[in-house]
Amino acid sequence: MLLKIPVIKVQPQKVNKSANILLGIYQVSLDADEHYWKTAADNLPWVCVRDGNGVYSTNVAVYNVRQVPSIFLINRNNELKLRGEDIKDLEAAVKSLL
Repeated sequence: MLLKIPVIKVQPQKVNKSANILLGIYQVSLDADEHYWKTAADNLPWVCVRDGNGVYSTNVAVYNVRQVPSIFLINRNNELKLRGEDIKDLEAAVKSLL
C-alpha cells in the first residue's frame, strides 16, 4: 500500500548574508520501491535517505514510528524536543527552535 506523504516546503532561515543555515531537514523513507523513492526524492530540496527494510526496519521500532509521516524536531544540541503527534502547529514549533 502506498501512502502519499505531504510535502512541506520550508525556506531555510539564514543567520546573515552568508549561507549559514539554521534549519535542516533529514528525511528517512520507508518506501519499499527503490525506483519510486529515487524519483520522488530527486525533486526534494532536502536530504533524503531510504531504509531498504521499509516498515520492517529495526529503526521503526527504535524510534517507535507508528505512522508515516512521523516528525521529530531535534535542537542544535541533538536533543529530541518534539515528536509529530505532540506538535499542534508545526511552523511555530520549528520557529521556537531557531
